[in-house]
Amino acid sequence: MNIVYIEDNAQDRKLVERYIKTTPHNLTAVSCLEDLDLSTLSADLILIDILIDDKALGLQYIEEIRSKGIECPAIAVTALVLPHHLAAYEDAGLDGVIEKPFDISTLAEVIAAHTP
Repeated sequence: MNIVYIEDNAQDRKLVERYIKTTPHNLTAVSCLEDLDLSTLSADLILIDILIDDKALGLQYIEEIRSKGIECPAIAVTALVLPHHLAAYEDAGLDGVIEKPFDISTLAEVIAAHTP
């Protein structure tokens, strides 16, 4: 499975990278949407931070990704989990949330749930 992780925090990216190396999955981890070529993006699952550069860029990013016809599951990875946040994520086209800070077991469960 090809997983894309958009996260501006290098430590969070490294944590996910270390875990994915122990699995059969492939990971592309980037700090911003501009680091991806959406015209050739091959993702089976997208993990996306919501607060990037202290702005809710994750919501804009997922809307842009969806506007390109990329319909794979996309999961927010964020500490912002109040009801109004969750509603905004759903409206933007996100399929779920991993709450920060998260355990690797939580990440593993989400990945397993989306593995064909």
